[in-house]
Amino acid sequence: MSFSIKNINKNLEDIFDNETLSDKSYHYYVSILIYYFNNNRPQKFRKLLPNFWKLFPKTLSFGSIHQGIDLANLAFTFSYTLCTNDYLTIQNDIRRNIADPYFDWVQKKSKEVGFKKIIFSNFNNRVLIIVRHANTRGMYAPGSLTYTYAKALLKHNYCVDIITIGYTDENFKDFANSNENISLYQIDHFNNKNKNYFETYKKFKNFIEEFKPVYILTEIEFDVTSLISIVGCSCPIIYMSAGFYDLPWYDLIGIPLTTDISKNFERKNSSFIYPVYFEMDLMNPKVDQNLIIEAKNKLGFSEKDIIISSFARMEKFSKKYCELCVELLNNNQNIIFLFSGPNDPSLLLNELDKYIKLNRVFVLPESDVHILGNLSHIGLETFPLTSGASVVELMAKGKPVLTMRNPNQDENLKYRINDLVCSNKKDVIEKINLLISDKKFYQECSKKSKELVIAHQRPNDLIDSIEKALSEN
Repeated sequence: MSFSIKNINKNLEDIFDNETLSDKSYHYYVSILIYYFNNNRPQKFRKLLPNFWKLFPKTLSFGSIHQGIDLANLAFTFSYTLCTNDYLTIQNDIRRNIADPYFDWVQKKSKEVGFKKIIFSNFNNRVLIIVRHANTRGMYAPGSLTYTYAKALLKHNYCVDIITIGYTDENFKDFANSNENISLYQIDHFNNKNKNYFETYKKFKNFIEEFKPVYILTEIEFDVTSLISIVGCSCPIIYMSAGFYDLPWYDLIGIPLTTDISKNFERKNSSFIYPVYFEMDLMNPKVDQNLIIEAKNKLGFSEKDIIISSFARMEKFSKKYCELCVELLNNNQNIIFLFSGPNDPSLLLNELDKYIKLNRVFVLPESDVHILGNLSHIGLETFPLTSGASVVELMAKGKPVLTMRNPNQDENLKYRINDLVCSNKKDVIEKINLLISDKKFYQECSKKSKELVIAHQRPNDLIDSIEKALSEN
């Protein structure tokens, strides 16, 4: 298969123009997604989105229930990770082009194949959390929020049952074993190449009918939890969004306090704002000093080097961000940039090639950000798309992080240090120079960073926001 973007777009247009979809055309469409995810998510695929979205409903209807749900999972992630400007526009695009057709299709398909609503009564004082992966380390760690929710629920005297459909790390297992009111289960689904949604749904049905939870929390947008929600369940299913929120299913949608809400969002009455935070022991865990020294030596850093870092998915780095990095590198010969993250790094590699060859810029794949964070002196957040939890992790370590103001992400600034929020490139350069030259200012910003992260540890407010939303809906 040729992966010329121009040729793919032409092929997608030809497939759309045909009245019926052939088996060959269906597999061609799916192969685009497979290629994208198997090849570091190349950002040039962004040019495919209009034709890809146009063909999605027809392709979705072609496959089985198993194929369709998998296709929607991939199509959602494909679309979301190709967003580069702001998260408000992509909310509307995914809702209209992916979520709405999928919702209609599942409603129809689930009746045809016989999925039944999960019905039970006599609710127990339990909350069920369904998580994709129960992991608390790494740049993609959905288990971190689950860990945080579970701790908050335990403080409110709930029993917590956690089901992961992917993998579980040792830290999470230790946490689950630390309290008799937590139970951790695994349903082997996410990493199963031959997913059987009948079997997975049946397992969940049995679990839910046995647990009889007062409500279910999940961070999973599509997949089996969407199927459970669309088919129906006796208890409310609450989607705790980490960024994307515009879905037509789930009884309630929790939107992080850091997120700006689209004017076109239609479900304001069945949504609520919750204070997003991560437990401090996850944001700044103890790291073996030998590992930090080893990484420093391996990268060749010296005592005079000023390490400015940013850890994020590679698509969050923009050309304007790279231009700012070049100015900073030219202004101060001691500055070194340290980047790490998954997906396609071609923009950074192309824009900063000269400095990479001089060992003044390091672009690493997804790495242990707690080791790299302890190596860093300053953080420079990505823009226009912000970096999320990785910024909080740096701040928890006392590393001052500079953020570029963005009119579409004002809410995010509540979790940033006011002194380090910048309006333009000149502002960033001046404040970085001040952090480097003024030890007192650096120490003040370091202290404020730690204090802000601690101040946002709000377990009571988190649970209150959920229970208030439940009482009002």
